[in-house]
Amino acid sequence: MAKAILVSLAVVAFLATTSFSAFIQLGPFYFSDNTLPWVEARQACRDTNRSLVSVDSADKDRNLVRLLRASGNGAIENSTVIKGQSWSSGHEVAEGVWEWDSTHEPFFYTRWFVGQPDALDDINCVYLATRGVSDLYWRDANCSAAMHFICE
Repeated sequence: MAKAILVSLAVVAFLATTSFSAFIQLGPFYFSDNTLPWVEARQACRDTNRSLVSVDSADKDRNLVRLLRASGNGAIENSTVIKGQSWSSGHEVAEGVWEWDSTHEPFFYTRWFVGQPDALDDINCVYLATRGVSDLYWRDANCSAAMHFICE
Protein backbone atom coordinates (compact mmCIF):
# COMPACT_ATOMS: atom_id res chain seq x y z
CA MET A 1 0.00 0.00 0.00
CA ALA A 2 2.76 2.45 0.96
CA LYS A 3 4.63 1.68 -2.28
CA ALA A 4 1.45 2.29 -4.28
CA ILE A 5 0.97 5.64 -2.57
CA LEU A 6 4.58 6.64 -3.21
CA VAL A 7 4.34 5.62 -6.86
CA SER A 8 1.09 7.58 -7.19
CA LEU A 9 2.73 10.59 -5.58
CA ALA A 10 5.68 10.37 -7.94
CA VAL A 11 3.32 10.25 -10.92
CA VAL A 12 1.30 13.31 -9.89
CA ALA A 13 4.13 15.43 -8.52
CA PHE A 14 5.18 18.18 -10.88
CA LEU A 15 6.28 21.78 -10.80
CA ALA A 16 3.92 24.48 -12.06
CA THR A 17 4.74 28.15 -12.07
CA THR A 18 2.84 31.41 -12.10
CA SER A 19 4.15 34.93 -11.96
CA PHE A 20 3.77 34.74 -8.17
CA SER A 21 4.91 31.32 -7.07
CA ALA A 22 6.03 27.82 -7.92
CA PHE A 23 3.91 24.87 -6.80
CA ILE A 24 4.48 21.20 -6.13
CA GLN A 25 1.37 19.09 -6.65
CA LEU A 26 0.57 16.33 -4.20
CA GLY A 27 -2.79 14.72 -4.95
CA PRO A 28 -5.37 17.54 -5.17
CA PHE A 29 -3.15 19.96 -3.23
CA TYR A 30 -0.59 22.44 -4.57
CA PHE A 31 2.17 23.48 -2.17
CA SER A 32 3.89 26.80 -2.77
CA ASP A 33 7.63 26.97 -2.95
CA ASN A 34 7.58 30.70 -2.16
CA THR A 35 6.26 32.75 0.75
CA LEU A 36 3.63 35.47 0.49
CA PRO A 37 1.28 37.37 2.81
CA TRP A 38 -2.19 35.81 3.05
CA VAL A 39 -3.95 38.16 0.57
CA GLU A 40 -1.22 37.67 -2.04
CA ALA A 41 -1.20 33.90 -1.43
CA ARG A 42 -4.96 33.85 -2.03
CA GLN A 43 -4.43 35.73 -5.30
CA ALA A 44 -1.62 33.39 -6.38
CA CYS A 45 -4.01 30.47 -5.97
CA ARG A 46 -6.76 32.33 -7.86
CA ASP A 47 -4.31 33.05 -10.69
CA THR A 48 -4.13 29.28 -11.23
CA ASN A 49 -7.93 28.83 -10.96
CA ARG A 50 -7.58 27.40 -7.48
CA SER A 51 -8.19 28.62 -3.94
CA LEU A 52 -6.30 28.47 -0.68
CA VAL A 53 -6.96 25.12 0.97
CA SER A 54 -10.01 24.81 3.21
CA VAL A 55 -9.54 21.97 5.69
CA ASP A 56 -13.26 21.82 6.29
CA SER A 57 -13.69 18.16 7.19
CA ALA A 58 -11.96 15.35 9.05
CA ASP A 59 -11.76 13.43 5.75
CA LYS A 60 -9.89 16.23 3.99
CA ASP A 61 -7.61 16.64 7.01
CA ARG A 62 -6.82 12.90 7.04
CA ASN A 63 -6.19 12.91 3.28
CA LEU A 64 -3.81 15.86 3.55
CA VAL A 65 -1.93 14.28 6.47
CA ARG A 66 -1.78 10.90 4.66
CA LEU A 67 -0.31 12.46 1.52
CA LEU A 68 2.24 14.45 3.52
CA ARG A 69 3.29 11.40 5.53
CA ALA A 70 3.74 9.40 2.33
CA SER A 71 5.81 12.16 0.74
CA GLY A 72 8.07 12.20 3.81
CA ASN A 73 8.58 8.44 4.07
CA GLY A 74 6.13 8.23 6.94
CA ALA A 75 6.94 11.53 8.66
CA ILE A 76 5.47 14.90 7.76
CA GLU A 77 8.61 16.67 8.99
CA ASN A 78 10.59 14.82 6.29
CA SER A 79 8.22 15.93 3.54
CA THR A 80 9.79 18.20 0.97
CA VAL A 81 6.45 19.75 -0.02
CA ILE A 82 5.36 21.38 3.23
CA LYS A 83 7.67 23.95 4.72
CA GLY A 84 6.58 24.04 8.37
CA GLN A 85 3.94 26.78 8.11
CA SER A 86 1.48 27.20 5.25
CA TRP A 87 -1.51 29.50 4.81
CA SER A 88 -4.99 28.01 4.49
CA SER A 89 -8.11 29.92 3.41
CA GLY A 90 -9.26 30.28 7.02
CA HIS A 91 -9.70 33.81 8.32
CA GLU A 92 -11.55 35.71 11.02
CA VAL A 93 -14.47 37.78 9.69
CA ALA A 94 -15.55 39.15 13.09
CA GLU A 95 -14.13 38.67 16.57
CA GLY A 96 -14.27 34.93 17.22
CA VAL A 97 -16.04 34.17 13.91
CA TRP A 98 -13.90 32.13 11.51
CA GLU A 99 -14.73 31.10 7.95
CA TRP A 100 -13.14 29.58 4.88
CA ASP A 101 -12.47 32.27 2.29
CA SER A 102 -12.94 29.88 -0.61
CA THR A 103 -16.48 28.87 0.42
CA HIS A 104 -17.50 31.60 2.90
CA GLU A 105 -18.61 28.76 5.19
CA PRO A 106 -18.02 28.98 8.95
CA PHE A 107 -15.72 26.48 10.62
CA PHE A 108 -17.62 23.31 11.51
CA TYR A 109 -14.48 21.16 11.72
CA THR A 110 -11.44 22.52 13.56
CA ARG A 111 -7.94 21.36 14.40
CA TRP A 112 -6.68 24.25 16.53
CA PHE A 113 -3.44 23.86 18.47
CA VAL A 114 -3.81 24.27 22.26
CA GLY A 115 -4.42 27.93 23.12
CA GLN A 116 -5.44 28.82 19.58
CA PRO A 117 -6.94 30.88 18.24
CA ASP A 118 -5.66 33.61 20.48
CA ALA A 119 -7.63 36.80 21.00
CA LEU A 120 -5.15 39.31 19.60
CA ASP A 121 -6.69 41.98 17.38
CA ASP A 122 -4.35 41.71 14.40
CA ILE A 123 -4.16 37.91 14.26
CA ASN A 124 -6.83 37.03 11.71
CA CYS A 125 -5.58 34.34 9.30
CA VAL A 126 -5.13 30.59 9.77
CA TYR A 127 -2.03 28.63 8.88
CA LEU A 128 -1.27 24.92 9.07
CA ALA A 129 1.85 23.98 11.00
CA THR A 130 3.59 20.65 11.41
CA ARG A 131 3.70 19.13 14.88
CA GLY A 132 6.09 16.29 15.52
CA VAL A 133 6.47 13.69 12.85
CA SER A 134 2.91 12.86 11.95
CA ASP A 135 0.45 15.67 12.45
CA LEU A 136 -0.74 19.12 11.41
CA TYR A 137 -2.40 21.69 13.59
CA TRP A 138 -3.90 25.14 13.08
CA ARG A 139 -2.64 28.44 14.42
CA ASP A 140 -3.66 32.01 13.74
CA ALA A 141 -1.26 34.73 12.62
CA ASN A 142 -1.10 38.24 11.28
CA CYS A 143 -2.24 38.10 7.65
CA SER A 144 0.68 40.27 6.55
CA ALA A 145 3.22 37.61 7.54
CA ALA A 146 4.83 35.90 4.55
CA MET A 147 4.34 32.12 4.63
CA HIS A 148 4.20 29.21 2.25
CA PHE A 149 0.65 28.31 1.24
CA ILE A 150 -1.45 25.43 -0.05
CA CYS A 151 -3.91 25.70 -2.95
CA GLU A 152 -6.54 23.21 -4.03
